[in-house]
Amino acid sequence: MARRNLLTRDERERLFLPRTDHFSIIRNYTLTAEDLDVIGKRRGPVNRLGIAAHLALLRHPGFGLRTNSDIPDAILNYLSAQLCVAPGAFGAYGHRPQTRTDHSSIAADYLGLRPFTRADVTHAIELAARAAMRSDRGETIARSLMENLKAERFILPLPDTLERSGLAGRARARKRAAAEVVAELDGTTLELLDALLINDPALGMTPLAWLRDMPGSPSTKNMNALLKRLRFIRDLGIEPAISLATTGFRFGQFVREGSVAPPFLLADYSNNRRRATLAAAVVNLEVKLADAAILMFERLIGGLFTRAKRGQERRYQDTAPSVGKLMRLFGATIAALDMAEETGGDPLVLVDEMVGWHRLMAARPHVDALADLAQEDTLVLATERYATLRRFSGSFLDTFTFGQVPQEFVSAFARG
Repeated sequence: MARRNLLTRDERERLFLPRTDHFSIIRNYTLTAEDLDVIGKRRGPVNRLGIAAHLALLRHPGFGLRTNSDIPDAILNYLSAQLCVAPGAFGAYGHRPQTRTDHSSIAADYLGLRPFTRADVTHAIELAARAAMRSDRGETIARSLMENLKAERFILPLPDTLERSGLAGRARARKRAAAEVVAELDGTTLELLDALLINDPALGMTPLAWLRDMPGSPSTKNMNALLKRLRFIRDLGIEPAISLATTGFRFGQFVREGSVAPPFLLADYSNNRRRATLAAAVVNLEVKLADAAILMFERLIGGLFTRAKRGQERRYQDTAPSVGKLMRLFGATIAALDMAEETGGDPLVLVDEMVGWHRLMAARPHVDALADLAQEDTLVLATERYATLRRFSGSFLDTFTFGQVPQEFVSAFARG
């Protein structure tokens, strides 16, 4: 089986090879006056250029000038210009291997660096694990490992050693995070979590798959299904505060994995990893189910008002012909009264002649009905559909606890 890699080819080049752009060369390879004093003690331009190369590469990227390794021309030219030495002199450097070894020790002693040994591998893995608690990206872990080793005055080991340490550190971080989450759970809860992956004949699937299968369309049946799932999760006894047991990034990883991994795959995980992933998935599902239930409640209540309003509108439409007749009757009555005003006749006689009292009296119930329809309150109409509301409202109110918004949040919101 091929060995897993922590880094891609591009990432290795960015981390392990000297930077040769103009600004990086000036920033990383400019020699100080003290450097020039140390270098000036070497005899001959070849040795001076050689020890300068050791100093430069020990500082960045931190590996030093290793046996059978070379220095990029751009960096060599910049060092040569500072030493007033021809760059071609470096070709004669290190024909005697001991010279390179001696110069490497001198440069390391001058910079206060110590070699990385096999005994330091465990420490490097721990440094990588600390970085991996905040990120899973190989480049981030390797860069943090390199920076910490350099801060502790180490000469960086071979890139392959760094990469293996990073892989081991990432694996350690994952195990550590899982152990931290599981340590917050008691034995009963752990058994309930394990049972989430066992097929339940009553459900026709595993409880985890059933919990994930959240109905979406608003109906009383689906509302009760959501509330049933929410109560099931709360009965597991996992507090949301368990997310604080490990770093936010690591817990987020468990959440993301627990949201998509199928039950049969989770069943193959190690005990701690499986339980930590399930615990994170349960915390996340509780939030999703609560949000879905509240949203569906809003839609169902909104639907009651919508249907009440539509019913009111239909009744308005049904009365349109009657309204037309009543308006014409009302118009004729006004015309009769206007004529009485102009001619000085008896208004009641004219109304009776032109409209007819019997027609006015017959229209009175219709006028009263239209007035009542115009004054109908949509809220009152919606409450008449209480039978629908009763199917889920009691369970909904039992499931959720409502409280007052803290004053500090109100003040913060008001301040913007």
